[in-house]
Amino acid sequence: MSLYSAFYSGLSGLATNSSALNVIGNNLSNINTVGFKGSDMTFRDIFSSAGASSTQGNGNPIQFGLGVQMNSVNQNFAQSSFQATGNALDMAIQGNGFFTLQTAAGNQVFSRAGNFTRNSDGYLVASDGANVMGWNRSVTNGVGSLVTTGAAVPIQISAATAGAQATANVGLNVNLNASAPVNLNAANPLLTPTAGSTYSSPVQVYDSLGKVQNMVIDYTKTAEAQSPTTSLGFTGVNLSQAAAVGATLAQTASVFDSNGAPHTLAITYTKTAGNPAAAGPPAVAFVADQWTYDIKDGALPASVGSGSIDWASGSPVLTATKPLTISTTTGATITNQISIPTAPNIGNTSAASGAGTVNQVGGNKTGPLTWSYSVRDAEVNPDGTSRAPVAGGTLGFDASGNLIQLGTTDLTTSITTTVTNPTVNNNPAITIPWLSGTSNTITLDIIGTNGTSNFTGLSSANATISSTQDGYPAGTLQSMTVDQDGIISGTFTNGQILNLAQLSLSSFTNTNGLQQSGNNHWSQTLASGAPTIGVANAAGRGGILGSNLELSNVDVASEFTKLIVSQRGYQANAKIVTTTDELLQVTLNLKQ
Repeated sequence: MSLYSAFYSGLSGLATNSSALNVIGNNLSNINTVGFKGSDMTFRDIFSSAGASSTQGNGNPIQFGLGVQMNSVNQNFAQSSFQATGNALDMAIQGNGFFTLQTAAGNQVFSRAGNFTRNSDGYLVASDGANVMGWNRSVTNGVGSLVTTGAAVPIQISAATAGAQATANVGLNVNLNASAPVNLNAANPLLTPTAGSTYSSPVQVYDSLGKVQNMVIDYTKTAEAQSPTTSLGFTGVNLSQAAAVGATLAQTASVFDSNGAPHTLAITYTKTAGNPAAAGPPAVAFVADQWTYDIKDGALPASVGSGSIDWASGSPVLTATKPLTISTTTGATITNQISIPTAPNIGNTSAASGAGTVNQVGGNKTGPLTWSYSVRDAEVNPDGTSRAPVAGGTLGFDASGNLIQLGTTDLTTSITTTVTNPTVNNNPAITIPWLSGTSNTITLDIIGTNGTSNFTGLSSANATISSTQDGYPAGTLQSMTVDQDGIISGTFTNGQILNLAQLSLSSFTNTNGLQQSGNNHWSQTLASGAPTIGVANAAGRGGILGSNLELSNVDVASEFTKLIVSQRGYQANAKIVTTTDELLQVTLNLKQ
């Protein structure tokens, strides 16, 4: 081999190490570039040729290297750290994938730099003006949604306002006082309702133009609840001392069973002992009266209660040998025990026996505690009168205050259709023609989607504890946020939060096959393969951090170390060139 081979080997070393310094310089120059990915260069030797003889005596080949050349420049796509910016449209990818962009020329490029802004047309663009691709909110039949199954398009956030939505559902949490009096004038609406029997609750809603409207729900108590008789009381009853032993007194009492059904009790008193004192002759000693009682339920032959009453202590003492118990006559048999005072208000004078009155306590009619309701516009007519109701119905509560009946009243015929154990499908839909505004139909969610009602009939003050409605006025865009799925959400001044768009991410089988094209962009090549485009956090694509930017992943210490190594390599190869040059000069001087 000639010295020229060594000369050219040194030159190849100079050129290759110079390229390595170029890669290092490019990395260090982009140390503050958003989303930049550093590169690493590798070397390989140049094919070695055979010497004067192809092998040594032992058969080993004799070869001389021809220098070095660049093997590859590989990009390092390792995750970098993040910097919080406070700008909602700054985004960083945590994991695999690239933002999908479209240049002004219509070319598709890819980037890790998420420093985006909106242009004058509302398009989301990168720092060089390339459009960010994804899917925009679409509105079909007044309902907005994000559909990500179609092709990605330039993201445009141009909605400065969120349209108004008319109230369609009103949810109420209401207690209607079980202890309120019944409106005794319900049959005559011209009369003033009984004091305390009514309750009105205004509810704010929105019409289709987003205008605030107020509807009023008027409640009126129309019937008490069914309940069983719990005890008996006596008024004006006298069991005469003058009555002979064996004398009887008949008495009736009206009571109610557990279904609220009425029962007529037949009470029979029989004197078994007693004699008033007499001075004589002959003198008669005083004997305190004792009477027994037996109770039958209507025409039923069996006794439902019995006992005795005596006045030995001077006051009546009742002893029940068989507690008074009645049973329901329809449906499942339910018994309820009715207590009789052990010191009843029953007289024992010498006057003739008298049945007086038996009073029942706690019992009530068959049927639930019932309130009627009507709905009207809160505004008043031009003549100052209240607006007429546009809908009405009834609410029935059981003895525990639970809603068990829901009725809807036809205001034309005054006929009420009642449903027992109502479901969400029985909620009334009410169309209200507002005096100053467009009409809309509102469903009163008396029964919730979980099948229970927030209406109660308990013995506490009438109150609308809470109310909800799903309407809202028009609003303007106030702020934006980006979640990990790349969904851009807008918060509007009317309190609504709408999903405005969703970014698309692209992933590649071979990311090192991508070609850098400047402006923080990469372009696809045959080596990289075609991109797989989809939403973030799916199919191996990473998530998106809003209000953050991914920094350059160039490590300064590592680059400086490689810089020193490349510098030494360059110096060593330069020394080969200078040494070879000196030897060649010596060779030329042999002729002199």
